[in-house]
Amino acid sequence: GFISTSWILVTYIYDPVLTQFFLVLGTFALCTWLKNPTSMWWILLSGVSFSISALIRPTFQILTPLLAVIVWLLSRKSLNKNGLKVAFIFLMSWVLLVGSYSFRNYVNHGFFGVSCATGLSLSGRAATFIEKARPLYPEEVDEFLKIREIRGNTLGARSIKWLMSNRGMTWPQANNFLVKVCTAAIIRAPMRYLVEVGKSLVTFHMPGSLKGDRGMLLPFYFVDALFTAIFLICIMMWTSY
Repeated sequence: GFISTSWILVTYIYDPVLTQFFLVLGTFALCTWLKNPTSMWWILLSGVSFSISALIRPTFQILTPLLAVIVWLLSRKSLNKNGLKVAFIFLMSWVLLVGSYSFRNYVNHGFFGVSCATGLSLSGRAATFIEKARPLYPEEVDEFLKIREIRGNTLGARSIKWLMSNRGMTWPQANNFLVKVCTAAIIRAPMRYLVEVGKSLVTFHMPGSLKGDRGMLLPFYFVDALFTAIFLICIMMWTSY
């Protein structure tokens, strides 16, 4: 994804903060569209925001298609009868932004996707319910669960290492296999995935380069509180709809 490798830039433009901004913006635009379903600008802004968050953090690259289905269902029940048109507008931003960048990676690096660590990224949110994929991958999921008991939800890297050591896979092959496992788990528990994504709106990580700099703690905690407040407001707007 678009993650800076410069420690100086990371200090000022911390990618989780940037991701949270676009997730909150997308959620707010989506809730605003629910209030006024005849406006296509809000649904377009929501789709673009969620797509940009997927480019910054590949963890969220499947979020937009899942939300597109929900948008289609909601639009059918609303005053706006153009359900397919609304879902198409929402999804098209994802196809153009995420799809074009994925194709660029395929042309230049030989893999199709936002990141060559797609499996590692998806496991960050799917780790809590990875057992849902056991019917398709019983042996591998059992090993992943053992790793989760030790490493917690950060099982991705160790799982890839296990696949490379015990299955003779290369790094891209192990990542692609982990994508299949995580996707199978997400398909079987889509709401669990959306809940884990929602938690990221109020989860904040202090940049390692700022640890010890107490002068920067207050601004970052303020940003975290602001994002949390916006998220709660969006939830209140959603429930009042």
